[in-house]
Amino acid sequence: MPAGAESVLARLCREISAVTFQRPTIFSAFGLDPAYREALLGQTPYAVEWPVSQRFSQWLAEREPSDMLLVVDPRCCPIERVDLQRLVEDLADVRVAQFLVGMDGSASGTEELALFDDHGNIRRVQRYYDNVTRMQPRGVFAGLVPASSLRVGGQPTIESLMRIRASLASAGLPQHDITLETALVDLHQPRGVLDLNEHALRRMPSVLDGYNKLGDGVYVADTAEVDVSAVVLGPVVIHAGAQVEREALLIGPAVVGAGAVVGNQAQVVQSVVVPQAVLAPLRSARHQIAFSQQNSSSDESEYASLAEATAFSAIGLHDERSQLDPAHSRPRSRAYRWLKRITDVTVAAVGLLVTLPLTLVLAVLIKATSRGPVFFAHSREGRGGKPFNCYKFRTMAQDAHERQRELYQQSGVDGPQFKIPNDPRVTPIGRILRDWCIDEIPQLWNVLLGEMSLVGPRPSPFRENQICIPWRNARLSVRPGITGLWQICRSERSLGDFHQWIHFDILYVRTASYWLDLQIIIWTFLSLGGRRPVPVSRLLPQHKLTIWDAGQRGGGESPDGDDLTDKNSLGSVA
Repeated sequence: MPAGAESVLARLCREISAVTFQRPTIFSAFGLDPAYREALLGQTPYAVEWPVSQRFSQWLAEREPSDMLLVVDPRCCPIERVDLQRLVEDLADVRVAQFLVGMDGSASGTEELALFDDHGNIRRVQRYYDNVTRMQPRGVFAGLVPASSLRVGGQPTIESLMRIRASLASAGLPQHDITLETALVDLHQPRGVLDLNEHALRRMPSVLDGYNKLGDGVYVADTAEVDVSAVVLGPVVIHAGAQVEREALLIGPAVVGAGAVVGNQAQVVQSVVVPQAVLAPLRSARHQIAFSQQNSSSDESEYASLAEATAFSAIGLHDERSQLDPAHSRPRSRAYRWLKRITDVTVAAVGLLVTLPLTLVLAVLIKATSRGPVFFAHSREGRGGKPFNCYKFRTMAQDAHERQRELYQQSGVDGPQFKIPNDPRVTPIGRILRDWCIDEIPQLWNVLLGEMSLVGPRPSPFRENQICIPWRNARLSVRPGITGLWQICRSERSLGDFHQWIHFDILYVRTASYWLDLQIIIWTFLSLGGRRPVPVSRLLPQHKLTIWDAGQRGGGESPDGDDLTDKNSLGSVA
């Protein structure tokens, strides 16, 4: 099966060869006819065995009991390439099996659970986010398994890594799961094949060996033939030996496999034509896996018919594009991303050097006035929801985090964040550091590591981010920042300003630019860290709304003199 400009088998063989010099053995879970066996041998020099149920027991008996077996199941294929080195880098304990497990994801990235009382009234809604609080395995891509453990429980089997993982657990044998950062697709399903190929086409390099680039995103192998009257709209890859005949129409994302034929005036629309398939003249393949329509088996026909109703769309997980609605978000140019990162690294490195004497003095003061470490690290969610340790100078007593629950009812803000006036947990030196925002200097180290940026949404833990789904998706589409729009433009600190927090985070993500970042940095110093709120219209003249309780006051002006009748901005908050 194609996977962009290569085959699934070629991709797997390259990943395996990067971690072992041993020649892999390919087992098939179904009957191998001679033609299929020859096709496999033509793509790889590795051994190809007969069905696993007949040969695996004999093959396993020839292994040493101390051998560790690297088992890969191509049916559960990662959407991104995976470094198998994670499995083999630590072989200190050969008794423990390790598995690369892909987690299941929902269409929206979250599920909601409504809790009812005895009268059927909703009392509470709980949100479960993929890979954070919603942990459901989708499949196992690879495993490093002791050969001896596969003999536990009688007849050894290797037909499913999920079954191997379950059987080891039921036998009480130790094992360790490593969660994949990328999503898995099921190559048993047409949707999985389509998603894998579309994602591969998005990652095509500008130059590809053995292929000619004939247009925007159109790659044709040197030995492929495309009639001059054919219309090809990328992204499209046409493999070696394929033929696209007169007046054929190809609309990407689409892949034409090796040796396939797309007949006269045939149409391939967001589909995958398997190798050696023949798409007859005037026939069409739309959102499906196209097999040869002249000589297809019953299994192939069933597989193709299942694909007819399958929409060819990206799974939308962990890519570089903003997770906001593209109609409302500004695309990030590569120049902006690089310039922002260069500025972050430069300023963070210089800032850490300049503040080093101050850091040494503060370290002595913090240790002298209270028990505990100099620095405080708290887990926050970064870009894409990836957790990281956010560093600050410690400004509270050592048991502050444990005491938060008992003080939660005294919180003086209206959102998920926690803040109380005259917090008894704050140390005397900590109060000074907080008043002048000096406690955030260690975050320059997070910026240097690429976990944060100088400008962006405030870094928050999952507990705070889970409250509003669109807001969470927006703010986690960029790196969090030391300063940002909300930090300098907020005007309701004493009343609680969760609505402003949401508004300014989403506004920043939609309008981010290098010029806006520079303005925010400058105004952070001029406003003394936001002590004197900056009207957002000074930074973004087209956005006059500051979100100052406009719904209750019926328009008019905010205390900063901003017009409160911008319906588009108000709608973005809703």
